[in-house]
Amino acid sequence: MLDFIPPELHAAIFDESNTVDLTAYIQAAIDSRPGRSIDIRFPSGTYRFNGILRVSRSHLWLSGDNATLLHGAEGDAIVLGDGTTAHYRIQIGGFLMAKNLVCYSGAMIRSRLCSIVTIKDCYFYGDDKIHDVMVFERGYQVDIHNVVSEKCRNNHVTLSGIGPGADRQVDATIYDNRFDYGASALSANGFVEGIFFRRNICLRQRNIIASLNGTPNWTIPSVKIQENDFDGGGSIGLQINRLSNFQINDNWFSSLQDTALRIDENAGGGTVSDNQFYATEGRTAIEIGGQGIVITGNTISGGQQGMYLRATSGNIVFTGNMVTYMKGLAINLYENPSMVTIVGNNFVSNVAAISSGGTALNVASNLIR
Repeated sequence: MLDFIPPELHAAIFDESNTVDLTAYIQAAIDSRPGRSIDIRFPSGTYRFNGILRVSRSHLWLSGDNATLLHGAEGDAIVLGDGTTAHYRIQIGGFLMAKNLVCYSGAMIRSRLCSIVTIKDCYFYGDDKIHDVMVFERGYQVDIHNVVSEKCRNNHVTLSGIGPGADRQVDATIYDNRFDYGASALSANGFVEGIFFRRNICLRQRNIIASLNGTPNWTIPSVKIQENDFDGGGSIGLQINRLSNFQINDNWFSSLQDTALRIDENAGGGTVSDNQFYATEGRTAIEIGGQGIVITGNTISGGQQGMYLRATSGNIVFTGNMVTYMKGLAINLYENPSMVTIVGNNFVSNVAAISSGGTALNVASNLIR
């Protein structure tokens, strides 16, 4: 029931001809509707608003029945929390969200010091007008699922924390979404902990499709990247640095214009398993600068190099993988990495299998043909 907007505006909302700014009506419902658990429902129609909708209470749902939220101003559209007082249990779902002008800053949804936040069943139609789509700054337990986000100007999902304790962003579960066109599908930076990124389709990003980076004072722990499609990016598929205890498995990497997977020198203690890498010609599938990484059960086909180990890498185990049709080396050790095990792999139809270089190597039982 649309009881928070004057009845004389209903017809124009429902037939999508409304031109009235509804910010004040929606904001009043958010602020003043009584009760502890509030569900503000938006029937099908177009709801235009030019101001910022601010949610500064807990236990609130914004529920759309295939409703459109159309924001008509630069900057943030919906802001959850004020960054000072913690709020909990906020859910947004069932909307098409869009901007009606090109924006150079701001997010469609920005969450600040909010926890147990759910964004689901939404379609963000960027049309090269939305800058950032969803930004989460401090808090815990973010859940994003069944979302389609396309053609944004910057990032689809951004996670960030600015310090330890309550200033972290903890436990983000992002699954069964489609992120199409943008700068990056996922950008996680700073004091972030616990990321589960699963079954997402990430297509045609201009920059790194997914980038996860801690700080010199914080290593991001507990990351799982599983069953995603990283396809058609203008740069790197997945890049990580200052991470520990990570799993990267059962993903598809293809048609990327740079390295498919890059693990930088301050990342370590993880596994890369059962992924499919179909590299762009002239590029590398896996580049590693970190330590303590097991790479197993992957299929790597096409491209210039299968795996490139930088001088900073060490204690690397490469076993049970298939590397085929490289224009150059299957394994590049020229920078002299240390403590590398290359055992039980199949190297088929590559220009060359394993380069010289490296110290404390264990190379055995590989099929080369």
